[in-house]
Amino acid sequence: MKLRIITLGSDDLLLAALEALVGKTSVDIIRAPSAEAALEMRRTFDIGFLVLLLPLGEMSYDEFTQCLSESDCSVGTPRLLVLGSEEEIACVSEQDSPNVTTLSTDQPLSVLRRQLSRLLRGSPRLNERFMVRLEVGEDSLRLAQAVDLSETGMLVVTNKPLPIGTILTVEFNVREDHESIRVKAEVVRLAKSPQDEFDGCGLRFTAFERNGDERLRGYIALRLKESSSV
Repeated sequence: MKLRIITLGSDDLLLAALEALVGKTSVDIIRAPSAEAALEMRRTFDIGFLVLLLPLGEMSYDEFTQCLSESDCSVGTPRLLVLGSEEEIACVSEQDSPNVTTLSTDQPLSVLRRQLSRLLRGSPRLNERFMVRLEVGEDSLRLAQAVDLSETGMLVVTNKPLPIGTILTVEFNVREDHESIRVKAEVVRLAKSPQDEFDGCGLRFTAFERNGDERLRGYIALRLKESSSV
Protein backbone atom coordinates (compact mmCIF):
# COMPACT_ATOMS: atom_id res chain seq x y z
CA MET A 1 0.00 0.00 0.00
CA LYS A 2 1.43 3.38 -1.04
CA LEU A 3 1.90 6.27 1.32
CA ARG A 4 -0.44 8.96 -0.01
CA ILE A 5 0.75 12.57 0.30
CA ILE A 6 -1.43 15.56 -0.59
CA THR A 7 0.31 18.89 -1.27
CA LEU A 8 -1.41 22.26 -1.07
CA GLY A 9 -0.14 25.72 -1.86
CA SER A 10 2.82 24.05 -3.52
CA ASP A 11 5.14 25.67 -6.03
CA ASP A 12 8.27 24.56 -7.86
CA LEU A 13 10.31 24.69 -4.64
CA LEU A 14 8.12 22.15 -2.84
CA LEU A 15 7.75 19.91 -5.88
CA ALA A 16 11.52 19.87 -6.35
CA ALA A 17 11.97 18.89 -2.70
CA LEU A 18 9.51 16.02 -3.08
CA GLU A 19 10.43 14.70 -6.51
CA ALA A 20 13.42 12.73 -5.19
CA LEU A 21 11.00 10.54 -3.22
CA VAL A 22 8.89 9.57 -6.23
CA GLY A 23 9.86 6.20 -7.66
CA LYS A 24 12.30 5.46 -4.85
CA THR A 25 9.72 4.71 -2.16
CA SER A 26 6.11 3.62 -2.20
CA VAL A 27 4.85 7.21 -2.23
CA ASP A 28 1.91 8.63 -4.13
CA ILE A 29 2.05 12.46 -4.30
CA ILE A 30 -1.11 14.31 -5.35
CA ARG A 31 -1.18 18.07 -5.85
CA ALA A 32 -4.44 19.62 -4.63
CA PRO A 33 -5.49 22.56 -6.84
CA SER A 34 -7.25 24.33 -3.97
CA ALA A 35 -7.92 24.17 -0.25
CA GLU A 36 -11.45 22.89 -0.90
CA ALA A 37 -10.05 20.11 -3.08
CA ALA A 38 -7.57 19.13 -0.35
CA LEU A 39 -10.39 18.96 2.21
CA GLU A 40 -12.46 16.77 -0.12
CA MET A 41 -9.49 14.44 -0.68
CA ARG A 42 -9.03 14.18 3.08
CA ARG A 43 -12.67 13.13 3.46
CA THR A 44 -12.36 10.58 0.65
CA PHE A 45 -8.89 9.03 0.93
CA ASP A 46 -6.66 7.65 3.66
CA ILE A 47 -3.88 10.27 3.61
CA GLY A 48 -0.58 9.76 5.38
CA PHE A 49 0.70 13.34 5.11
CA LEU A 50 -0.82 16.67 4.16
CA VAL A 51 1.97 19.02 3.08
CA LEU A 52 1.09 22.73 3.27
CA LEU A 53 3.25 25.44 1.76
CA LEU A 54 2.37 28.84 3.22
CA PRO A 55 0.66 31.03 2.24
CA LEU A 56 -2.24 28.83 1.15
CA GLY A 57 -3.98 31.47 -0.94
CA GLU A 58 -7.75 31.50 -0.55
CA MET A 59 -7.61 30.39 3.10
CA SER A 60 -5.41 31.23 6.02
CA TYR A 61 -3.66 28.40 7.84
CA ASP A 62 -6.00 28.79 10.84
CA GLU A 63 -9.09 28.70 8.60
CA PHE A 64 -7.87 25.60 6.81
CA THR A 65 -7.00 23.65 9.96
CA GLN A 66 -10.36 24.64 11.48
CA CYS A 67 -12.16 23.20 8.42
CA LEU A 68 -9.92 20.15 8.63
CA SER A 69 -10.86 19.47 12.25
CA GLU A 70 -14.58 19.95 11.56
CA SER A 71 -14.72 17.77 8.44
CA ASP A 72 -16.73 14.55 8.73
CA CYS A 73 -14.25 11.81 7.93
CA SER A 74 -14.17 8.06 8.53
CA VAL A 75 -10.50 7.59 7.55
CA GLY A 76 -7.42 8.32 9.65
CA THR A 77 -6.12 11.78 10.48
CA PRO A 78 -3.11 12.79 8.35
CA ARG A 79 0.04 14.34 9.70
CA LEU A 80 0.54 17.98 8.74
CA LEU A 81 3.87 19.16 7.38
CA VAL A 82 3.80 22.95 7.22
CA LEU A 83 6.45 24.69 5.11
CA GLY A 84 7.11 28.40 4.87
CA SER A 85 9.51 31.17 5.71
CA GLU A 86 10.57 31.63 9.32
CA GLU A 87 8.11 34.50 9.55
CA GLU A 88 5.24 32.51 8.00
CA ILE A 89 5.61 29.43 10.20
CA ALA A 90 5.99 31.50 13.37
CA CYS A 91 2.20 31.40 13.74
CA VAL A 92 2.14 27.58 13.68
CA SER A 93 2.63 25.88 17.03
CA GLU A 94 3.84 22.28 16.89
CA GLN A 95 2.96 21.98 20.59
CA ASP A 96 -0.74 22.25 19.76
CA SER A 97 -0.74 18.76 18.30
CA PRO A 98 1.71 15.89 17.72
CA ASN A 99 0.28 15.81 14.17
CA VAL A 100 2.00 19.05 13.12
CA THR A 101 5.61 19.52 11.99
CA THR A 102 7.03 22.76 10.60
CA LEU A 103 9.96 23.20 8.20
CA SER A 104 11.55 26.46 7.11
CA THR A 105 11.92 27.14 3.38
CA ASP A 106 14.57 29.76 4.18
CA GLN A 107 17.16 26.98 4.34
CA PRO A 108 18.95 25.55 1.26
CA LEU A 109 16.85 23.25 -0.91
CA SER A 110 19.24 20.33 -0.37
CA VAL A 111 18.74 20.58 3.41
CA LEU A 112 14.95 20.86 3.01
CA ARG A 113 14.89 17.79 0.76
CA ARG A 114 16.81 15.71 3.30
CA GLN A 115 14.51 16.78 6.11
CA LEU A 116 11.40 15.97 4.06
CA SER A 117 12.84 12.60 3.09
CA ARG A 118 13.48 11.65 6.72
CA LEU A 119 9.96 12.67 7.73
CA LEU A 120 8.17 10.95 4.86
CA ARG A 121 10.18 7.75 4.65
CA GLY A 122 9.87 6.55 8.20
CA SER A 123 8.58 7.17 11.67
CA PRO A 124 10.14 6.80 15.14
CA ARG A 125 9.97 3.30 16.61
CA LEU A 126 9.57 2.23 20.22
CA ASN A 127 11.30 -0.94 21.34
CA GLU A 128 8.51 -2.10 23.63
CA ARG A 129 6.97 -5.51 24.33
CA PHE A 130 3.25 -5.87 24.97
CA MET A 131 0.40 -8.20 24.04
CA VAL A 132 -1.87 -7.57 21.07
CA ARG A 133 -4.97 -9.30 19.73
CA LEU A 134 -5.04 -10.28 16.07
CA GLU A 135 -8.33 -10.85 14.26
CA VAL A 136 -7.93 -12.70 10.98
CA GLY A 137 -11.26 -13.19 9.25
CA GLU A 138 -14.52 -13.32 11.18
CA ASP A 139 -13.80 -16.27 13.48
CA SER A 140 -10.03 -16.39 13.92
CA LEU A 141 -8.59 -14.65 16.99
CA ARG A 142 -5.07 -15.05 18.32
CA LEU A 143 -2.76 -13.36 20.80
CA ALA A 144 0.71 -12.19 19.86
CA GLN A 145 3.50 -10.14 21.38
CA ALA A 146 4.52 -6.86 19.81
CA VAL A 147 8.26 -6.18 20.03
CA ASP A 148 8.35 -2.74 18.45
CA LEU A 149 5.85 -0.06 17.54
CA SER A 150 5.62 3.00 15.31
CA GLU A 151 2.88 5.27 14.00
CA THR A 152 2.72 3.22 10.80
CA GLY A 153 3.07 -0.36 12.00
CA MET A 154 4.53 -2.93 14.38
CA LEU A 155 6.48 -6.18 14.52
CA VAL A 156 4.67 -9.02 16.28
CA VAL A 157 5.96 -12.38 17.49
CA THR A 158 3.77 -15.38 16.69
CA ASN A 159 4.31 -19.14 16.65
CA LYS A 160 2.30 -19.32 13.42
CA PRO A 161 3.42 -16.60 10.99
CA LEU A 162 0.76 -15.13 8.71
CA PRO A 163 1.34 -15.03 4.94
CA ILE A 164 2.45 -11.76 3.38
CA GLY A 165 -0.60 -9.86 2.16
CA THR A 166 -2.88 -11.07 4.97
CA ILE A 167 -5.37 -8.39 6.04
CA LEU A 168 -6.25 -8.39 9.73
CA THR A 169 -7.45 -6.23 12.60
CA VAL A 170 -5.05 -5.46 15.46
CA GLU A 171 -6.28 -4.44 18.91
CA PHE A 172 -4.02 -3.26 21.73
CA ASN A 173 -3.75 -0.85 24.64
CA VAL A 174 -1.08 1.70 25.37
CA ARG A 175 -0.10 2.90 28.81
CA GLU A 176 -2.67 4.96 30.76
CA ASP A 177 -5.21 4.66 27.94
CA HIS A 178 -8.13 2.47 28.96
CA GLU A 179 -9.70 2.46 25.50
CA SER A 180 -8.28 -0.09 23.07
CA ILE A 181 -6.74 1.02 19.79
CA ARG A 182 -8.14 -0.93 16.83
CA VAL A 183 -6.56 -0.71 13.40
CA LYS A 184 -6.71 -2.56 10.11
CA ALA A 185 -3.29 -3.83 9.08
CA GLU A 186 -1.52 -5.80 6.38
CA VAL A 187 1.32 -8.31 6.76
CA VAL A 188 4.13 -6.82 4.66
CA ARG A 189 7.13 -8.93 5.69
CA LEU A 190 8.25 -11.96 7.68
CA ALA A 191 11.25 -11.65 10.00
CA LYS A 192 13.46 -13.81 12.19
CA SER A 193 15.85 -12.54 14.85
CA PRO A 194 19.60 -13.08 14.26
CA GLN A 195 19.61 -15.63 17.11
CA ASP A 196 16.52 -17.40 15.68
CA GLU A 197 14.71 -16.50 18.88
CA PHE A 198 11.37 -15.79 17.24
CA ASP A 199 9.39 -15.60 14.04
CA GLY A 200 7.95 -12.19 13.42
CA CYS A 201 5.38 -10.59 11.15
CA GLY A 202 5.84 -6.99 10.08
CA LEU A 203 2.47 -5.23 10.03
CA ARG A 204 1.65 -1.99 8.24
CA PHE A 205 -1.30 -0.04 9.63
CA THR A 206 -3.84 0.92 6.98
CA ALA A 207 -6.97 2.30 8.70
CA PHE A 208 -7.55 3.23 12.36
CA GLU A 209 -10.94 3.14 14.04
CA ARG A 210 -12.20 6.30 15.76
CA ASN A 211 -9.25 8.47 16.86
CA GLY A 212 -6.83 5.61 17.40
CA ASP A 213 -4.14 7.14 15.18
CA GLU A 214 -4.12 10.37 17.20
CA ARG A 215 -3.90 8.51 20.52
CA LEU A 216 -1.07 6.30 19.23
CA ARG A 217 0.79 9.31 17.86
CA GLY A 218 0.44 11.13 21.17
CA TYR A 219 1.65 8.10 23.12
CA ILE A 220 4.73 7.66 20.93
CA ALA A 221 5.55 11.37 21.18
CA LEU A 222 5.26 11.15 24.99
CA ARG A 223 7.48 8.06 25.23
CA LEU A 224 10.13 9.60 22.97
CA LYS A 225 10.11 12.76 25.10
CA GLU A 226 10.48 10.68 28.28
CA SER A 227 13.37 8.66 26.87
CA SER A 228 15.20 11.78 25.66
CA SER A 229 15.01 13.37 29.12
CA VAL A 230 16.56 10.40 30.91
